[in-house]
Amino acid sequence: MLSTLLIGVLFAAVHLPSYGWNVLQVLSGVGIARLVLTIPYIITKNIWVWTGAHILNDWAFFGFALVMAGQAGG
Repeated sequence: MLSTLLIGVLFAAVHLPSYGWNVLQVLSGVGIARLVLTIPYIITKNIWVWTGAHILNDWAFFGFALVMAGQAGG
């Protein structure tokens, strides 16, 4: 469990430049999402399940952002 938490923090730290070096936002957003998205791997021990969950999560957020941006401009 400690290794999962450490990897979540390191993964979040890699995203710091993308979030304007906002440590709180990165740890609370990316770090928690990383831990949640690790659950499918822990359950199945299959990297493809984790990859699929990550892709679905990303596209859900991208799709939501695109829909909202289209409504704001329309």
